[in-house]
Amino acid sequence: MKTVGHKGYDNVGLDREWVTRVFTSEKVKQTIQKKGIKLISYADLKK
Repeated sequence: MKTVGHKGYDNVGLDREWVTRVFTSEKVKQTIQKKGIKLISYADLKK
């Protein structure tokens, strides 16, 4: 049997900060609106 693991990120904060900046950028917001994409939450999936 072989064990598989993940050492984790060296700097999780920087990675999450980058992802947040990308998804909240004006370009992404405009593309979402232009393509008619509806953003939902996990709570909406239960409905």
